[in-house]
Amino acid sequence: MRRLCNGCACHLVANALEATEGGQGRLLSVSASEEDGRICIVFDDSGSDIDSDVVAKMFDRGFTTKGVAHLGMGLAMARKELERFNGSIDYDESGRFQVYVIPSQ
Repeated sequence: MRRLCNGCACHLVANALEATEGGQGRLLSVSASEEDGRICIVFDDSGSDIDSDVVAKMFDRGFTTKGVAHLGMGLAMARKELERFNGSIDYDESGRFQVYVIPSQ
């Protein structure tokens, strides 16, 4: 479970760094709480809002808005790995990524 969370966190931190690149006062906040027996980890960055057409495709394998130097695999891989372990990742209406995992016993 730890390896899974580390991998997912790496993808989301890299995504946040790229989203805030060139911006003044780059900020990434990460918080965690328990919701309905699951751990919720929220990644919130100071990047600009994401258009709804991009949100609809952002977890698709190979989709990227970052040009040919990027493969568009990070968010797709994070979602696939989380789902393998009954977890999930969502992008909410306030512009934050939320990761839900079920703690191991």
